[in-house]
Amino acid sequence: MNLASLLDVRANDKILDISCGDGTALSNLRGTMPDAELHGIDVQEDLIQRAQQNYSWGTFVTASAEQLPYDDGRFNALLCSHSLHHYKNPRLVFQEAARVLTQDGILYLVDVMPWLRVQQLLWNWDGCSEPYHFEKYYTLADIKRLGLKSGLRLKRHHVLSLSSGERLAVLANNG
Repeated sequence: MNLASLLDVRANDKILDISCGDGTALSNLRGTMPDAELHGIDVQEDLIQRAQQNYSWGTFVTASAEQLPYDDGRFNALLCSHSLHHYKNPRLVFQEAARVLTQDGILYLVDVMPWLRVQQLLWNWDGCSEPYHFEKYYTLADIKRLGLKSGLRLKRHHVLSLSSGERLAVLANNG
């Protein structure tokens, strides 16, 4: 399934990829939306440098998802893919997302989301050897709660992979 087909974005939207890595997701999105204004942030400077070198059409900045360097209401859409479990303080990420989104903006959150609390406990206990992982997996109910506390309402979700637990949560800014 093509992720871009699940996004309700328009041709001239301003889109920010939070934790964009080397810019690959934005590059894929650009293929279907060449007129969109595309931005990416990541804390790893080497990945941002690679994105800047490979994708001159985008704006890439070294920054934290917990403190976005943008004005209020700047973006129509935010993409946060496979990174929520990396953040030390996800509540700040949701607050920052709500702040930089337009009043009708959308946060597209892709991550592994356990179906059950017992599965969540096992995944969080097992963890990951990568030093930048904080290994906190969130259920869809957790994401809904985090969103509501920040003014983001869960609009819908899609199962992307049953075997891995990967899902897309679509959260709308309540303005």
